[in-house]
Amino acid sequence: MGKKVYFMEELQEAYDASNGEWQFHQMTFEFPGVTEEMFIWFHTNLDDDLYRMWCPGAHRSYRKMTYQGVHGEVVEEATVPGYEPDRIILRHPPIEKTLFVGMPEVSPEHYNCTEAIDLEGRTPVNILHERFPYPDKLVIRNSIFLPKALSPDKTAGFLSHQKAEYRFHEFLPEIYRKRTWMVAN
Repeated sequence: MGKKVYFMEELQEAYDASNGEWQFHQMTFEFPGVTEEMFIWFHTNLDDDLYRMWCPGAHRSYRKMTYQGVHGEVVEEATVPGYEPDRIILRHPPIEKTLFVGMPEVSPEHYNCTEAIDLEGRTPVNILHERFPYPDKLVIRNSIFLPKALSPDKTAGFLSHQKAEYRFHEFLPEIYRKRTWMVAN
């Protein structure tokens, strides 16, 4: 039996080898029938069931936590095929405390930042999620910084997982209608 391989370990190794240099990627997703209100509701009410629905097969569990004084979310997911399910700690800092300082003006009510952090507080993944609401759809643009030393195949795997996560139009309108109707009635 071979050695277990964890994606966060490889990210941390690439982060250490990158000496502060980053590779930049941008991905844009359109969600017909999804409103910004639905999207915010989803993330505000995120639990195990919604988390697994978000990216079936890859997202396994979700909980909020504090570890060594760091507030965040713990998620277990198999980010890239061939990797063991990995525990990833995420946090959502204000933009002025991230790599995105100095980027073109972002409307503060339509963005959030995500950092994947390791147990030493290093941030090998940084993502700025910008929301652009339209009457008939929601558009999300992700600006992603990954360690420069992350290999092309590992980078492609991470970006593939990002793409797999962005399928909100397939389930969110229906689950939002069902769950908010139960609260309203």
